[in-house]
Amino acid sequence: VLLQDAESTAAMHVLELALGRQGKRDEALGWMRTSAERMPKSAEFWHNLGCLLGEMDRPEQAVEAFEAALALRPKDARTHENVAKALSRVGRWNQAAWAAWRAARIEPHQTMRWRTLGAMCKMAGRPQATRGAYSRAVKGEPQNAEIHNNLGGAWMDEADAERGIFHYRRAVELRPDVAAYHSNLLYALHHSPNYGMRELFAEHRQWADRHAAPLAPKQKPTTIETPGKRRLRVGFICADFRQHASACFLEPVIRGLDRAEFEVFCYSDVRVPDQMTARFKAMDVCWTDVAGLEDAIVAERIRADRVDILIDPTGHMAGNRMLVFARKPAAVQISLFGYPGTSGLETIDYFVTDRAENPTDNNQPTFTERLLRLPSSARCYEPPAEATEPGDAPVATNGYLTFGAFNRPAKVTVEAVDAWAAILRAVPDARLTVLTANARDDRPVRWMHKRFTEGGVARRVRYVGRRPRQAYFKLLHHIDVALDTFPYSGCTTTCDSLWMGVPVVTLSAATMASGVGTALLSKSGMIDWIAPDVKRYCSTAVFLAGRVDHLQELRCSLRSALCDGVANAETFDREFGNALRFVQSVLHTPSRI
Repeated sequence: VLLQDAESTAAMHVLELALGRQGKRDEALGWMRTSAERMPKSAEFWHNLGCLLGEMDRPEQAVEAFEAALALRPKDARTHENVAKALSRVGRWNQAAWAAWRAARIEPHQTMRWRTLGAMCKMAGRPQATRGAYSRAVKGEPQNAEIHNNLGGAWMDEADAERGIFHYRRAVELRPDVAAYHSNLLYALHHSPNYGMRELFAEHRQWADRHAAPLAPKQKPTTIETPGKRRLRVGFICADFRQHASACFLEPVIRGLDRAEFEVFCYSDVRVPDQMTARFKAMDVCWTDVAGLEDAIVAERIRADRVDILIDPTGHMAGNRMLVFARKPAAVQISLFGYPGTSGLETIDYFVTDRAENPTDNNQPTFTERLLRLPSSARCYEPPAEATEPGDAPVATNGYLTFGAFNRPAKVTVEAVDAWAAILRAVPDARLTVLTANARDDRPVRWMHKRFTEGGVARRVRYVGRRPRQAYFKLLHHIDVALDTFPYSGCTTTCDSLWMGVPVVTLSAATMASGVGTALLSKSGMIDWIAPDVKRYCSTAVFLAGRVDHLQELRCSLRSALCDGVANAETFDREFGNALRFVQSVLHTPSRI
């Protein structure tokens, strides 16, 4: 047509769409710009230009094109949704959420609009809006497993583990073949007081039977290197080689391995690298980016690298690669500290722990892995560079004591909130600062605020949204005593608080998720702050609140105690290295041949 009529914008438009479908995007872009300039009043042209620019990874230009289309056709829900996606790709998350909201308001009957709104609100750090959007979406498509999975995550961010578990279970029922949905369920179970170690073990075995067992034929025989022939090759596969809560424990592990004995391989599943990623890459490691690669391809790469020991610090948490471990690409596979319990996989040989976190072997099976106990501590805390000196206890200048609860909202239970309310009633002039999942937004979690209101202490509770790491440590300057969550206790948050001179009151319980706080405190000689039940938990917090001079002393001494305990890198490096040598020697003893 263009050979006969070079001015035919309609033909140009069809041609550019066809070229785009063929992957000839640069050529298509040239035609599209020409047709858009010749028909500047065509919203469809500007919309298609935005779509093409988005496909070409030019989100800023895509936003401009979509906005031009919206100026001509302001009630086009499709364009509002596309501009939301483009805005999210350049980190303009609040604007993206508003654009997605407009699309949903224009076409409320379209489930996809609510799904997009949920995703945008999630990235913008608006948990209530996220949950509301996915709740609308699930009404439109009640049999959609993905929506149930996303709604489960939204309820977890809203500090409602039971509803989160309900929707995760529904997602698994609808799509039993999706391992990621099932992993999300397993991780959520750790946040509920209704599941003990035996119940958790049974649930994890179900995951393995369903998703790992069918991969057994894909396993290939591998052997570990004979001691003394070459350096032992140790691999780590993880999506958290970035600014993440677990990075402060993962960094000393990788840095501390003696390169004269160990060759370290890092398989990074990080989709958006940051400064922390660069720090990991600079640690004399063999680095491989595996983000987006299929599990089978990653497993073959690990086999090709002849890794002797493959280590998983993630378990069933977000970004896990359990299906790589199910393929057994290394002779020995080990679970390390990140996940609070068994993986359920028989292909993972050892679980690194210590006597504080797993004191004795239970008569009932709770791990598929063999427990590999380090003498001192199974984890090592890397003191953060962002943390300044602790300073004085704020009670000394405020005239009132400030409690703090800074763990993830998903860890907060009704029982914990009721305990915090009881503590505030026992210390009438005290305040409580609670961290929420909102991005720098001080709106409370509704059910939590309602509970505090019923307890008569809501006016003394302050809510703070999530902050960048440096601002987060500034918040700790204003806390006198930290209150741990239960049944899922804090880990990084506990160490951060202690490093800033803030004592932490924790509750000891039966599951490993509950025992992490107990282990961290006991390793640093702080057993007086470990309570066996809720009553003692409250009384311990009240007792600390009445000892202002002691709180001032702790401000100066806790860092030293932490360095002698869970932040003792020298001891951890030696013990972890010995554990890896032990594993290697076991596989080369005559009894194992």
